[in-house]
Amino acid sequence: MEVVTDRLPPIDIPEGRLFCQPSRIANIYKASIEEVVQPRDTIAAETVKLSIAHRRTLPYPQILQVGPGAKARTMLESALRGSTAHLGERLVYDARHIDNNNMAHLIQHHMSALGYIKQKLGHGKNDVTVLLDTKPPALALKVFAELGYEIHCTNRSVSANVVTVEIGEFFQLLPYVRSVEVSGWLTDTPGKIFVSRRESRRLINENEVEALLREHGFEKVYFAWAGGLEVGQKHYYRVHGPTFLIEYDNSQNDGNHIHSIWRDLERDFGGDLLRKHLAQHKH
Repeated sequence: MEVVTDRLPPIDIPEGRLFCQPSRIANIYKASIEEVVQPRDTIAAETVKLSIAHRRTLPYPQILQVGPGAKARTMLESALRGSTAHLGERLVYDARHIDNNNMAHLIQHHMSALGYIKQKLGHGKNDVTVLLDTKPPALALKVFAELGYEIHCTNRSVSANVVTVEIGEFFQLLPYVRSVEVSGWLTDTPGKIFVSRRESRRLINENEVEALLREHGFEKVYFAWAGGLEVGQKHYYRVHGPTFLIEYDNSQNDGNHIHSIWRDLERDFGGDLLRKHLAQHKH
């Protein structure tokens, strides 16, 4: 059994301001910006224990509270393949202890732990197998596959060299996420987009936000809506960026006659195609 014990120092969180829009349904169409002050805080020092031991894990239903479906799958899998999956001397990380259909959980609990394992022991994506349940969320499969880790899906107990990270507050491990290799995402992801509204719900510090986003390669895009929200009500919307304009017009025949326009603002010399079409053709 290999054990590494480390004492992580406290982390100071400086005071900051957050600008957000209310999520209550009643405020969806109201211009409202809430400024939230994040007071200065400290994440207390923590002791983290990292261990590798050849042992047998618990079956999935004993690790996490699950429903009857997962319990039935465990019983069926055990009946067909035995109660334990024997993976020999493989090094495995059991990710079944938390809800994995949540990106925050995948980062806070798993990517941070895997980064800590990589930093302290040197074991990375080519050395560690990640355990997931028999029917894991597509999000978890996608994330671990993108990270390059081998995945083994089972609800049974697993016998292998199990690597475990024990800590009271996982926020302490977030700096170790940078040790996980994610370089492939930097070239494969599409351009970053910041969506704002030109008139309503505009951020009160939007100029500051825009400057920051432009510095990091974001493109600013506006969305605007006019008209009703129910079927049969006339309405119109537009998506407007620095190089393009998308217009959707459904303002005739009781909201049952659609025109849509895409404009390339760098090549059409300012022509108003929707106005021109409506002027030339009677509806």
